[in-house]
Amino acid sequence: MRTITCFFMLISFVSQAQITDWVEYEDAIAMDNKENVLRLSLSYRNLSQIPDSVFLFKNLRALDLSGNQLTKLPRKLRKLKKLQTLKLERNGSGLSSEKLDAINQELSVLEKKKEIRDSLLIAEQRAKGNDKAMIVFNEKDSLNIQLRKLWREQAQESTRLAYEWNQQLKFPRLKNIKQLLFSYNQLEEIPKSIKKLRKLIELQIHDNSLIELSKNIIKCRKLQKINIANNQVTEVSDKIKKLKHLNNILLYKNKLTEVPSIIYQLGLLRELDLAYNEIKTISPLVGNLKNLELLYLSYNKITDLPSEIGKLTQLKYFFVHHNQLSTIPSTIQNLTLLNTLHINNNYIDAFPKSILALKELEDLNISNNFMTDLSLELQKLDKLQLLLVSENMDKTSEKYTPFAEMFEVLRSRGAIVRE
Repeated sequence: MRTITCFFMLISFVSQAQITDWVEYEDAIAMDNKENVLRLSLSYRNLSQIPDSVFLFKNLRALDLSGNQLTKLPRKLRKLKKLQTLKLERNGSGLSSEKLDAINQELSVLEKKKEIRDSLLIAEQRAKGNDKAMIVFNEKDSLNIQLRKLWREQAQESTRLAYEWNQQLKFPRLKNIKQLLFSYNQLEEIPKSIKKLRKLIELQIHDNSLIELSKNIIKCRKLQKINIANNQVTEVSDKIKKLKHLNNILLYKNKLTEVPSIIYQLGLLRELDLAYNEIKTISPLVGNLKNLELLYLSYNKITDLPSEIGKLTQLKYFFVHHNQLSTIPSTIQNLTLLNTLHINNNYIDAFPKSILALKELEDLNISNNFMTDLSLELQKLDKLQLLLVSENMDKTSEKYTPFAEMFEVLRSRGAIVRE
């Protein structure tokens, strides 16, 4: 009898257990215990508004509304008092209108017509013995003129819809939202109403059309992480210095030609990603960022690093590959916690011996430079697990022999060496 009682108690416990995985809306609606649903997904359902039934899930921690056509967020969202994560990706990018639908329909017909015509022309040419036949785009061709006109109209209408969506979307005062995922929405500016999310800790706004990291976010005083990668950013507002808790900012794949001066004042930063921009210089003020642990400067046009880089004594991961560096400052020897250093694909012609002081180094990439010499002391870096040195020294020269032997020693203790 006691065993049966325990069995039913176990069944009852399981039925009341909160569900931590994402639950699809249709499955959640069918549940009796809606209070057990913590993460609810209504993504990619072509919604223009949020169903009232969402508010039955009183204990929601996360709500996924990505891939819809929402133009406004109801004030009723405030009823979900435990909501902390809100996903709104790909709403502004999926908008439609009668005009856009008509353009797309006409484009579909013309593109199919062009495809058939081009296939017939190629078949005709090949029948004449021309096996390398191909279609050359003719700007004066009437069909191509029509297509270009429609492509232009399509882009204009999509831009107009995105702009209107930007203007219409407003955030209600959601007191407990800590994470907002707002990417892939063609945003041209950060909505002013974002200031109502006073407890926001993480803001994901990558892959939009933003040109500035604007002051609109400064009321979100608890912000710690901002991902604004893959936009068109050329400026960062000085006002972000008011974000006293900011420790992570990702600005890769933007249009920066220099490091915004305010960045050097964000002394609490632990991660800074400025890769894939057009940056040419790094200021000595970089030494102010004494808490940095991850620094990404890859794929820029940097010609020189200041000696103050050696003040970043908490740095563990440093990526400065694919630039135009000819030397590495000797002060890099001060980065004694460094785990990973990638300086490959630069113009460095002498092995930086200061690297030999980095006893915690596990991953070193110096490949694709112009080094004519290395150092046998590399084998004394006991923690080295990955060493990439290819495209430097001439492997056929006698001078290379002792280094080849050193690489074998490293391999014998488990390291991966690519020469």
